[in-house]
Amino acid sequence: MRPLGIIAGRIRQLTRVIAACLSLGSPTTLTVAASAVTVTKSFHKVDSTSGSGSTTNLTTINGGEQGNILVLMAANDAKTISLRDNTANLRLAGNCNLDSIVDTITLMFDGAVWVELCRSNN
Repeated sequence: MRPLGIIAGRIRQLTRVIAACLSLGSPTTLTVAASAVTVTKSFHKVDSTSGSGSTTNLTTINGGEQGNILVLMAANDAKTISLRDNTANLRLAGNCNLDSIVDTITLMFDGAVWVELCRSNN
């Protein structure tokens, strides 16, 4: 039987490892071009070159490896990024509009398509 202090130490180590694995870090902003973006990390804000009040369709997410988790967030309250379900490599629970800087969608890459895990419309 191990002393309680050793077990508590192992639990603290495991907690630090889990927290490090779940941290997405600071987002970078991707600009949708030709209805696509290329991801380089697990957390990005998305924007468009269109003016205020506009909607830009996002149908393709390039990059990623099988098993990657991706969180996308709107970069601008005045623009809407509309992720389009069942187009190119997006498989969502219906179209998803990111039109507030606190709207998010979380996806997982299965090696061929990005599959929606959840979304938050704030």
